[in-house]
This record gives sequence, C-alpha cells and structure tokens, in this order.
Amino acid sequence: MLDRGCVDAAVATLQAYRKADAGRMTSQQRDELSFHVGQALAMSGREREAIPHFESAVSRDSAAEWSAYVAANLGFVRKDRKQVEDALAAYEKVAGQTSMRLGFIRGFLRCPDRPYMEAASCGM
Repeated sequence: MLDRGCVDAAVATLQAYRKADAGRMTSQQRDELSFHVGQALAMSGREREAIPHFESAVSRDSAAEWSAYVAANLGFVRKDRKQVEDALAAYEKVAGQTSMRLGFIRGFLRCPDRPYMEAASCGM
C-alpha cells in the first residue's frame, strides 16, 4: 500500500490545485482531478474515502466511455459487482476490445476481494 502521508499530501495538492484553478478548468479536467483523488485513496487501501471522489468524477458533459470507466471503479470500491458488470458492458460498447482500461475493469471482476491495486492488475 502507498504511504498514508504521501497520499494525504498528494490529495491535498490535487484539491488545492482544483480550488485555485477551478475557473480555468474544463468540466473534463475537474472530472479527471476528482477521479485521480479517488484513485489515490483507493490505491492506498482507503476505498471508502474514495467513493465521494469517484461519485463526483462524472458530469453531464462526460463522455460515455469515461462515465462507464468511473462507474466500474465506483462499483469496485462499493463492492457492488452488478455495477462493475454493467459498467464493463457499457464500456465495451463504446470503447471496443482494445482499450487498456478493459483490463482494469475485468480485474475488478476477477479479483473482487483483493485491494484496489491488486484487483486492477488481475485482468492483465
């Protein structure tokens, strides 16, 4: 797992950046920033803390591919297999079979009881 102090510092930096530059960021950039805060927390074993960040990583302007990918990550940290399965089906429709992100989503399904980082690599 990642060091808690390092993750806290990274999350604080990302949140400070968002606050300082929110007016200049596109909705896609804000979505990605929220996602990466959630991902940093999930990678460090703090999956419950990641949930609100993943939830706010999709806006009405989000592309279908992005929305499905975020839904898969959110489903994994919520331990909601059906959500991950639905997100995989949606992702496959819009991204096809060559996207690297498919491996992450499939890993969430293959190793649902493993920590986030381990599960993400189960599909590779």
